[in-house]
Amino acid sequence: MMNTEILVRDIVESYNHAGFTNDTEVERKFFLSFLTICFINKVQKDYYREQVELLFNIVDVDDLKAVLETDFIKKLHETLFNEVVNEALALPDLSPLFRMTDKISFLLEPATFENIGVHELTVIYDHVLQRLQLMNAEDRLSKNFTYQESPFDFSELISLLANKDGPHDAYDPFATTGESSVSYVLNNANVSITTESVLQTSKYIHEKLLIAGAANIDAKHAFALSPNANVGKESFDVAYTLFQPTATEGVREHEISKRYKKEFIDGRVDSNTIFDKYREHGFIQHIIWSLKQDGIGFVVLGKGPLHRQPESEARNLLLDGNYVDAVIQLPPKLITSRTVPLYVLVLKKNRPRNTKIKFIDASSFCKFDGKCNKLIDLKILADIYHSGKADSNIYAETDISDIDRNSALLTVSSYVKSIEEAYEQIDSDLIRKELTKQQKITDSLLLKVNKKTSE
Repeated sequence: MMNTEILVRDIVESYNHAGFTNDTEVERKFFLSFLTICFINKVQKDYYREQVELLFNIVDVDDLKAVLETDFIKKLHETLFNEVVNEALALPDLSPLFRMTDKISFLLEPATFENIGVHELTVIYDHVLQRLQLMNAEDRLSKNFTYQESPFDFSELISLLANKDGPHDAYDPFATTGESSVSYVLNNANVSITTESVLQTSKYIHEKLLIAGAANIDAKHAFALSPNANVGKESFDVAYTLFQPTATEGVREHEISKRYKKEFIDGRVDSNTIFDKYREHGFIQHIIWSLKQDGIGFVVLGKGPLHRQPESEARNLLLDGNYVDAVIQLPPKLITSRTVPLYVLVLKKNRPRNTKIKFIDASSFCKFDGKCNKLIDLKILADIYHSGKADSNIYAETDISDIDRNSALLTVSSYVKSIEEAYEQIDSDLIRKELTKQQKITDSLLLKVNKKTSE
């Protein structure tokens, strides 16, 4: 078995020597689509072996057209093969294809993908993509290449909580690079995925989902909180998203560049309940709007939206609609850059006879792996959610009528009294003000020192 990172570097090096002298996005897309075909053939246990070998041994245009003469397993595969063939046919001549297939011919060798599973293939694709997107950076082939920090993988947990056995439609309105949806597909058979992201090219998200095995894919380069929704009302069985601080900043830049205002023509979000600095409740309301009547939504987020006073009106809106089914507090340090815990807000539309909210303290469901905490005992946690049975020190049910509407707190610690917060509460606004104050003092002192020195 080839080491996956060695394989990544070999693929990138092959790209560098394949004659893509301009290193354009068009060339990268063509290369990655060809790579996706190779990976899909591996996933499908060499079903497309004849077509792949033909692509690697093209002599003329007729050979290219012959690649499409097969019964495809799914329409998505046929579309991808057609795209690659048509892009090759659009070349001034076939010499770039000859050079590329010559350089990556090692992908035809059975040993290349030995013991490499579907998840590893999606990771390899992503790592190749990240290196290629650096354009002409010197460390593109470095052994010490620094990849983007992987997002917290919550897909196994929400799969157990959603408990969807058959075909269903899933949606991530804040997909960033699409990793959460890739993981969701790997944990669920026969799922159709819709994603929205302005932080990654939709084609790359589409191809990762295709490798993962999604039944249908609609990867949109779009912003979920645009004035008009990019998806249909009540379209999805499951909706989910993870809010990452760095990704949120990138989306805010997109909002500014597009000059979006807090207006929602279709009325799916109450603009009075969201703020320039905080957008989480906008996505929460958008998710509720997008869910089918019997759908379920999951929002993985920090503590802020569950307790910040300016957002109490947004929380009251959720309580008035009886949309909150559960709030689960996860352990701290699930993401290396965040020492405070994350929460899972579980949303349901159709709760007419149930006005109780489940509050679950899962802060102890973890094991430290040397860098950060790893969630454990997920089936036990899911069973607590589904059964509503657990020790009172980790579980409580609270009726909506018993929640103080002035604060409308949805933090687990407000209702499960035994929680001991083992992390430091940080007031980021206060710290920012203090740092600004200290900077002014420092600048003043430096000014005085420079003045004395000049004298």
